Amino acid sequence: MPGNRLDAADSRVGWAWDAKVTTPYPAMLCDLKAQIELVIPYDSSDETSNRRYIGSMVRWGDDPEMNRFDYELPRQFWFMDARGFVSLNGIRSRTVEPIAGGPTIFNQCRIGIDYAVFAGEPGVDYSTVNGLTTRVEGLDRWFGHRSIRNDLHNRPRSTQEFSLTISPPRRKTA
Repeated sequence: MPGNRLDAADSRVGWAWDAKVTTPYPAMLCDLKAQIELVIPYDSSDETSNRRYIGSMVRWGDDPEMNRFDYELPRQFWFMDARGFVSLNGIRSRTVEPIAGGPTIFNQCRIGIDYAVFAGEPGVDYSTVNGLTTRVEGLDRWFGHRSIRNDLHNRPRSTQEFSLTISPPRRKTA
């Protein structure tokens, strides 16, 4: 059995949930080569689900201010199947098939995902990096230290980008 990964053109069927809907619901995780997609089937006669997944793609006559129902998807979903847990972060796109009509009352929402984390704990927010560990062979011989510690939260910096440059210590010449 393959490990907890999603190979090119692979699909995984399991359960998804999010911060708003914590009861797991059926879902399929797909690799479309250009992006990861979460497919959620739902009953279009369920007003709450229908409005959540269609969102602002339709103007709702009975709720023009769009404040009676939840019309927004969360920025993070969690997915679990027999292979393991996956954190799905960010929404790149959203489509609903079919929006109107169709042979059944079932629709499916296809959500394009920015990136997936194939590890971790269910319910944890993996939308930002809060730590990084790396191992560099020979760093202690080259730099004279086994590890480098830095508290990145104590100085002003961009939350989008960070660079760290390590240089060997200057050698004193006599």
